[in-house]
Amino acid sequence: MGNITQSDEIIIDGYIVKENLKEKVTLKIDTGFTGYDVAIPSNIA
Repeated sequence: MGNITQSDEIIIDGYIVKENLKEKVTLKIDTGFTGYDVAIPSNIA
């Protein structure tokens, strides 16, 4: 399951499983998204 925080991070809760070991983990992904539109000139696109 994942959530997006107010600081534009994605938080994913899950488990890492190897043989008989099961460890709960939280993975945080910082997307770097700032919420602004990005314009690419047509000659570059």
